[in-house]
Amino acid sequence: MTLTVRLQLPFFAREAAQGLTVYNALKQSQAKIGDWVAISGAGGGLGHLAVQYAVAMGLRVLAIDTSDTKKELCLKLGAEKWLDFKQSTDIIKDVQAATDGLGPHVAIIAVGDATPFNQALLYLRLAGTLVAVGMPGGAGLLNVPVTILIGKVNSDVIEALQIAAQGKVKCRYEVRTLSELNEIFDKMEEGKVAGRVVLKL
Repeated sequence: MTLTVRLQLPFFAREAAQGLTVYNALKQSQAKIGDWVAISGAGGGLGHLAVQYAVAMGLRVLAIDTSDTKKELCLKLGAEKWLDFKQSTDIIKDVQAATDGLGPHVAIIAVGDATPFNQALLYLRLAGTLVAVGMPGGAGLLNVPVTILIGKVNSDVIEALQIAAQGKVKCRYEVRTLSELNEIFDKMEEGKVAGRVVLKL
């Protein structure tokens, strides 16, 4: 009995560590019960654990991977929907269509390839969250139009403007002339500028 426990303990410890990794990723996303979470690499070592934790947390899972074997596993583990990225002709549209037409609230990337990261930034819904579990090796880069990133933070802009419109945030400033520029810089270095300075040209 002791021998069996010693043989299984490293395996259990490794599985527990991997499970903690994906569980922490889901917690960090701040997803709420009923939110959509897309998991890239859902049929892999970390991904299939992420599917189970997400389901247990009350999240709706869109599993993204390839092969019938992985599809069967993900659906068996409780994924609500499946998307084979190799069969998809437009993964951005397909992911959004599978998640109420708006895209998932959260994307968990459990693969070591840059492509799913770039795709996730495009298919996430407004103010969606991307969490990296796997990291692309080599020279993996994010290649996303700036307008997409601006659009993703649009809800924050709206909220900030609503608070300001209620008079709860006011910009404190003083108007100075361009000839006073050197004096202004001196005061900034001395920490004597309170609020902002507006230059009158």
